[in-house]
Amino acid sequence: MLLEDRESVAYPNRHGRGFIGLCQSNPKLRIKRVVSLWRNAFPVTPYRKFDYGEASQRCGENRELDLCALVRIRNDRLLSKHISKAVGSWMAEALALPDLGMPEGSFRLVFEGEPTSPDTPTTDAFRVVQRDIAWQCALDTAYSRGMLPTPSWQERRLQVTHIYEGLSGIIDNLAKEDALVSCNFGLGPSYDVEKLLEEHITWTAQDWERNWEAHEQEGFDTASPLPAWHMLRLHRVFGP
Repeated sequence: MLLEDRESVAYPNRHGRGFIGLCQSNPKLRIKRVVSLWRNAFPVTPYRKFDYGEASQRCGENRELDLCALVRIRNDRLLSKHISKAVGSWMAEALALPDLGMPEGSFRLVFEGEPTSPDTPTTDAFRVVQRDIAWQCALDTAYSRGMLPTPSWQERRLQVTHIYEGLSGIIDNLAKEDALVSCNFGLGPSYDVEKLLEEHITWTAQDWERNWEAHEQEGFDTASPLPAWHMLRLHRVFGP
């Protein structure tokens, strides 16, 4: 079992590819890659990464934190609009492994939501991923049925409403322990794609895009027993 409990460099979501040859040479080998959501996969605000890196470096050197940088990260939260792209990249990479040669059953990716408590919003935060993938699927369905003018392959992938390919199949199996990608915490109810289409039958593609970031909750913070979000991630964003 590999526990990914901090963010690293060099596209860590792609590191599963490095096990393909090893698993091919050792058919009985089983890789279980456990990725901590709160300490790794959930992203800090992208344009705050420099502030986190600077603050983490100064802490490691026992230097006084830059006051402005500290204020900026202190106000940071896990923003809903960034969650799905970050978590989806781990899903998409795992989904690609079988086609790249990973033997069936040799690799599993598990999203870890611990530590959990009644106040830890893991399920609510991950529901953003469920919602966004359902919206992508709904819009793709609308295109396939001719309900909306179909964009080109490139145009579709440049739309904010497109995350990654193939995620709808993964999201439906996250509760299964033996699935390629799974979660070790309770999940919210699935979204009904047909109901989404029915509720937004008058929407244009532009309407879907304009409403993409209108999540039920704009952002999340941690709860006990975890420290505050910015402190939890301070030494886990390329830090010492």
